[in-house]
Amino acid sequence: MDAFSITPRVFSSSFTEGMELVFADDLVPLMIQEGYVHAGREMDEVASAADDLSRGDLYKRMVYQKGDWSMASAAAAAAVSAARTVTGRPPFQCFPQVLGKMSKQRKHAGWLADMARRASSSSTAFRLDRMECLGRVACAVWRTKEMVGWMEGVGLLREDLEAMEEMSFTKWPVETKARAALTREWKKTHGVTRRGGGGGGDETNETNGDGDGDSDSDETNEANEANGANETNGANEAN
Repeated sequence: MDAFSITPRVFSSSFTEGMELVFADDLVPLMIQEGYVHAGREMDEVASAADDLSRGDLYKRMVYQKGDWSMASAAAAAAVSAARTVTGRPPFQCFPQVLGKMSKQRKHAGWLADMARRASSSSTAFRLDRMECLGRVACAVWRTKEMVGWMEGVGLLREDLEAMEEMSFTKWPVETKARAALTREWKKTHGVTRRGGGGGGDETNETNGDGDGDSDSDETNEANEANGANETNGANEAN
């Protein structure tokens, strides 16, 4: 059975059966955390399940960060207890959102490292001190002929503008026509710029490319990392 078939059974099984099921797939505890809110019928039971999952997160940190595998059973028991606390049925498709968020976090970290390197800065300093200012200036001069020259002066690639916009969590007030015009103008003088993988050096390629420079991550590794991360905040937000 796969995790999608196992998870609903944990919600309706006995504690002993749930303990056997939860070890069948690394994704099951994460899927329980994703689905328990939807299965809760009363706020009290959702809050109680969240407490169980929070304790489970602490146990998993001890397992994955400190190598204390004696706590693995306690972490599994916390997940089963949370599933048994809620009285409804979870949605069948409840893939853990934390995996996607971790993938995006790594992608953003690579972007920041790349831009910070070209600016002779650290990622933290670039994010806190420069990125917002550069974004404001970019929006102000986007429609002018000096835009490409300004980008060259501050060491930005065309892809950097999209990266900064995504990391700012706000939509920049720039029309689609203006974005397309800048892309065409940039390609005339620079070709298609593409980041090196993992925030490395830049490449210029005269053929078309998406310029993302991202690689797919293995889901199993992400699940293991997510199990070792502190997801208490996510459980508390669900309350």
